[in-house]
Amino acid sequence: MRTIAFVPSSTDASAVAAVIGRARIWWHRYRHWQRRRATIRVLHGLSDRTLNDIGLDRSEIESVAWRGSEDRMPRGDVRLRYPFP
Repeated sequence: MRTIAFVPSSTDASAVAAVIGRARIWWHRYRHWQRRRATIRVLHGLSDRTLNDIGLDRSEIESVAWRGSEDRMPRGDVRLRYPFP
């Protein structure tokens, strides 16, 4: 009777590590997407008055959830976003 043993090579180990790395990246991106969708659902559930209190308009909910508020201009700010030279 013969016994067959599988001895993984270094290329097998690196391929497994690559698959695990890809799966980890996919999982993090998926979780991030879920958190954004949950944020959008919660913000859409708020009244217009509450949104106004936190400085958002209903039309801005998705863009703020997906892009963040760093590039958003505060209300009443009349400066040009991209000033002319």
